[in-house]
Amino acid sequence: MLNKLTNEGQMKKAAVPILVAVILLTLAVVTEAQQPKKVPRIGYLSGFDPATEAARSEAIRQAAMWMSSH
Repeated sequence: MLNKLTNEGQMKKAAVPILVAVILLTLAVVTEAQQPKKVPRIGYLSGFDPATEAARSEAIRQAAMWMSSH
């Protein structure tokens, strides 16, 4: 009788981590991140060489970063 109770106790102890793992995996599958509906993009067209436009494009990039943070 004692041996039977010991085996049942061991089985219950072994089932707890398995049950926790199954619950966590189920929650991970069910939970999904909300996707943004539309991401605005800002750009500009230039007829000049990109190397000569480097200073202007950097200034535009910095201005856009500043605007998005305020």
